[in-house]
Amino acid sequence: MTIFLFIILLIVGIGLIIHYMRQDNGAFMSPCLVTLMTVFSICPQLFSLFVSRYVDQSILPMYILTVLLSILSFHYGFKFGMQRIDSVIVEDTFIKDIEVTKNKGLILACTLCGIFALLVYKGLYVGLDFVVGGFFQSMGVLALLLSIVAIRELDWKKAKLYLIPLLVNFWCVYDYAVNVKGSRTRIFYMLVWAGMFLTSVYPLKKKIINKAFISVFIIGSVMSFSIGDYRTQIHTGKDVNAFSIENVIDNYEKMLSGSNKLGVNGNDLYNGARYVNHCWENFEYNYGTSIWNGAVFYYVPSRFVGKEIKESLMIKLENRDYIKKLTNSVTTTTGFADAFAIFNFFGCFFFFIVGAFQGKWWHLSKYSQFYFVLYSYSIMYIAQMISHGIVYYTSPMLMWLILLYPLIKNSVEWKKISID
Repeated sequence: MTIFLFIILLIVGIGLIIHYMRQDNGAFMSPCLVTLMTVFSICPQLFSLFVSRYVDQSILPMYILTVLLSILSFHYGFKFGMQRIDSVIVEDTFIKDIEVTKNKGLILACTLCGIFALLVYKGLYVGLDFVVGGFFQSMGVLALLLSIVAIRELDWKKAKLYLIPLLVNFWCVYDYAVNVKGSRTRIFYMLVWAGMFLTSVYPLKKKIINKAFISVFIIGSVMSFSIGDYRTQIHTGKDVNAFSIENVIDNYEKMLSGSNKLGVNGNDLYNGARYVNHCWENFEYNYGTSIWNGAVFYYVPSRFVGKEIKESLMIKLENRDYIKKLTNSVTTTTGFADAFAIFNFFGCFFFFIVGAFQGKWWHLSKYSQFYFVLYSYSIMYIAQMISHGIVYYTSPMLMWLILLYPLIKNSVEWKKISID
């Protein structure tokens, strides 16, 4: 059953990638990005579990089925979101857009926040953790995206001024990803931003840019199996040639041999499989309360309100002790297992809802710079939603609602769109 479901997952995933590659700029549509991650990152890891002698094989089929239903739900949700917009857009429709020239001061302030975030990540401000760093980095990302919009909209004489905040904030994210954390997801969405920017500047070369992005993504996925060695290299300062051809091949051989032990912190996907099995066998679901708990974790600082008050705000339906036992607070259970933990396979509907919003924002981004910024911002957290957990999407999007949108609201105007 495991190998059968695995093959079905591969076939469906490859089919979806081919489908989106035939669409206009399809490589940057959210379901294509999710499916690329699934086929070229999740599936090899699943195969390593299938051949591992340290894994309980009986719990893998249900997890693979959860992954399959989740990516299909996301795909159909995305289509639903686009179709809903098509059904209401007419020639005289007014939608939100951004007046780029009103954001100069905001871009400067948010750029300074992005620089501060990098300093926090580098440990130069004692007492401030990565949650605080992420808060300020989000504002730096906002400056980066607003700079992209300005460069796209304005003539070169005015637009070149925005190259400075664009490059500064791009470097801050890059430096964090490469020199501080060793973050695959940051590299991922930097490539997405670059690709979307290039396709808007060179629309006649969209197909070439899309194919180049897919190729780079696949190469990056192959190299990513040496990410543990690279992080060791960052933290110890010892050059272990993490991404050398020999080391990458060696890691693949270990993975395919079934000799890799899972380690004290477990394996993300095996954690997910065990979590799904635990929920199924014990009929233990959180009914979406994990989303609320994630928001409390992110936005209620225990250093100000105290740990007891913060804990009291959380709804206790989620088995956080079991999750901590699985992950040792180092690895994750993945977003697929998080969705299942909401309420069995019905939890996969979460991906349909997210897909519907992504489809709506993607479609409207063709007419509005506001939705281009919103879609580009949300892309940051799609990858983390898959690899880490659903709160890595919902909590940052809450930040957009309560902080980032109010910051740009002064520059948001209603405009009448023209249908192509």
